[in-house]
Amino acid sequence: MVRSSQELAEEEVRKRTHPIAYALNRVVVSLSNAVLGGTLLSLLIQAFSLNVEFGVRSLATAALPPILIAYLAFFTRAFRSPQPASDFKYYFLFAGWVVLLLTFVNFVGPDSRYGMLFGMFCLSTTLSLWVLLARNLPFRSLLSCAYGILSGFLFYILLFGIRSY
Repeated sequence: MVRSSQELAEEEVRKRTHPIAYALNRVVVSLSNAVLGGTLLSLLIQAFSLNVEFGVRSLATAALPPILIAYLAFFTRAFRSPQPASDFKYYFLFAGWVVLLLTFVNFVGPDSRYGMLFGMFCLSTTLSLWVLLARNLPFRSLLSCAYGILSGFLFYILLFGIRSY
C-alpha cells in the first residue's frame, strides 16, 4: 500500500502549519534508523576484529535479510501490506522487540559466535522490515514505530547501560 494522495496532502499541511514538529519527527525517524544501523555496524566491526573469516560470515549474515525481503516485497506477492493496527500497538511492539533484541545481542552474542551471527541476522531483519514498513505505513504509524525503537533503545540503556567490548 503506497501512501494515498490524501495522506500526502495531510503531510504537506502538517509541514506548513507545524514545521518544527514535522522536522523533529523526521529527526526521530532518522535516529531510529541510526540506532538499528549503528548497532549492526558495530557488530560487524567487532566481527571483523575477531578474524576476517568470521567478519565475512557476519557480512553475509547481515546482507541476507535485505536481499530476501526485497525479493519477497518487490518480485513476489508473498508480502502484503500490514493490516491497520493502532499506533499504540506499533509503539509497544517495536519498543519491546528492540529491548529483547539488544539484550540478546549484548548478553548471548559475545559468548557464542553463532549467537552473535543470529543476533546480527535478527538486527538486519528488523532494519530491513523497518525500511519496508516505512514505505507502506502512514506517517503517523511510522512515527509510532520510530518512537518505539528509540524508547526501547533508551529503556535498554536505562536497565543495562552500554556494554563495551
